[in-house]
Amino acid sequence: ITKSTINGSILDFSVITGGLSIDQTSSIHEVGAGAGTPGVYIGGLSFSGNLSNAGTITVEGSRYTSFGILVGSSFFTGNIINTGTIDASASGSGVGSVGIQVGGGNGLSTFAGGISNGGSIVVNNVDTRGYGCVGGISVTRVRSLTGGISNSGSITVNNVVSNSYGCAPYGISVVFA
Repeated sequence: ITKSTINGSILDFSVITGGLSIDQTSSIHEVGAGAGTPGVYIGGLSFSGNLSNAGTITVEGSRYTSFGILVGSSFFTGNIINTGTIDASASGSGVGSVGIQVGGGNGLSTFAGGISNGGSIVVNNVDTRGYGCVGGISVTRVRSLTGGISNSGSITVNNVVSNSYGCAPYGISVVFA
């Protein structure tokens, strides 16, 4: 994606080979009220190549969890590289926000690659019930992880809750299946 402004999400429900790249002049701005609002969603059968963001991904949600980048495809071969800005925020009852989420749900069979943040991930969350999870980078229920996770940029997590029943705010979290 080059020199583009997208008001909405990028959603993949198929097979991608060759990766996806968002250049530094491009932006994605998603405002959603639905369940699991993503800026970029990779959920097809397979994805091969790198998923790179040098631009700006902004997500504002009001129900469930907002994700800057959400990867839930069965097989992901490549790296997730952020050198740009990811800003994920949510406000409401039982909401959460995550900058980069890999896995979750039924889990990812294979994640053959790594995650690198050399940019900025900012997560803002206002949860009136306190059930949501809030974090910068999350790898959850992945059966196989062959690459590492590195952060040479910044991860900022702001969480305002009225009750605290959910998970504690985190910068980077890894939970295997």
